[in-house]
Amino acid sequence: MTRPYSEDLRERAMRRADAGETIRSIAAALQISPSCVSKWRKLRRETGGLAPLEFQNEVQHPRLDMISGRLEKPEECCSGNISSFEL
Repeated sequence: MTRPYSEDLRERAMRRADAGETIRSIAAALQISPSCVSKWRKLRRETGGLAPLEFQNEVQHPRLDMISGRLEKPEECCSGNISSFEL
């Protein structure tokens, strides 16, 4: 995963947005994607700040955690001798 853009860049983009500049012109001037500007506006509206959110694997992939939990406890899903398992 790539590093998030700096808060300084995010703040510069939001100052331009607050001044009435369009999302596309902000993106072109700062050489970023227009979707970044849109997402930052939403982030600021919802959280009141521009700090990047932490990536949390549990939230993104709840089934992966469930599956890995099963694999950590093979005695719960397998009866008998595990070594006798045939492929």
